[in-house]
Formats: sequence, structure tokens, C-alpha cells
Amino acid sequence: MLDVLAKPHLWDQASCERAQRLLMQVISEVLAVEAPIEATRLAKYVCTVLGFERILKPRVEVVKACLSEENVTRSKFGDFVWATPNQADTWTSWRHSSDRVRQPEEIAPQEYCNALRYIIADLGSLAPDDCKETLRFQFGFKTKSTKLNAHIDAIFNHAVATGVVAISDDGRVSIPDTV
Repeated sequence: MLDVLAKPHLWDQASCERAQRLLMQVISEVLAVEAPIEATRLAKYVCTVLGFERILKPRVEVVKACLSEENVTRSKFGDFVWATPNQADTWTSWRHSSDRVRQPEEIAPQEYCNALRYIIADLGSLAPDDCKETLRFQFGFKTKSTKLNAHIDAIFNHAVATGVVAISDDGRVSIPDTV
């Protein structure tokens, strides 16, 4: 049945429907644990769960084509899949990592923003560079690189632009008043 993902045109309609149901079930189960998850990462994870030893681009694309558009948020930071259509709007959590488990671009901007709010709430106002450094460590990014720094800078700028955090006149980052 797994070959349907590799060569769906070779299978009869009933086999394709069984494979589709299995695929949707696996996607749902992965999302229940991993959402939000970057779309390509989700597709590769699903292929691994289904037993594929080699994760080929056509298989990844088949899985991505099955994703419900209403569960996907798209931004300059990537395409992220959520367990439910409104989860992105209501999600206030983030997942701390002591080791680098995900690549920087595999973390939803909402997750970074939630972590930033937590950092400021926990530590008080900080200098922007201290915020970025603490944010890096929250996700297990111990080694700096140009690419990582650029991504964290972009996330930080996004958080400021969207009002998640604010920079005061004295240059410190805080959580904006919600009055």
C-alpha cells in the first residue's frame, strides 16, 4: 500500500482510497503531537512513519498536497501546519529544546514570539541582543552562524512589528501594555 505514495498512477481506485485514508490518519496523528510543524518536515516525518527508507521529493510532495489549506499558515518564514484551523490564532505555547532538534526555519514564528513573551515576562525588560541570545538558547541553538543570526534578527523584527514585544525609549525590550 505504501507504493501508492511513490506511484499512485499504478494503483486501482480502492487501493488509492485506502492509502489516502491511512495517509490522512498518520498526518492527523503527527499533527496532534508535533503541531505547529513546518510543512516539508511534516511530510518527511509522515513518510518515515509510513516506513519509507528513502524520502524522495515526489513522496514529500504527495503528502504536502494532502494537507488541508485551512490548517496551513504561510509567511516569509515558511509554511507551517497546525492541528486545527484556528490553532495558529490561539496558540500561546512554545517548545524549549536544550539541544538543537529543529532547524531555525522549522520553527513557526508564533512559537518564537511566544518564547520571546515568556523570556520578557520571566526576566523583565532586556536589551535586544540579550533577548535574541536568550531566544537562541531556548531552542537549543548554541553555536552562532550568519544564517542563524539573520533568522533570529528577522523573527525579532517581526515580533516588534506585530506588537508582540516593544522597544522602549531607553532601548529595552518589554511586553507592550495591553490596556
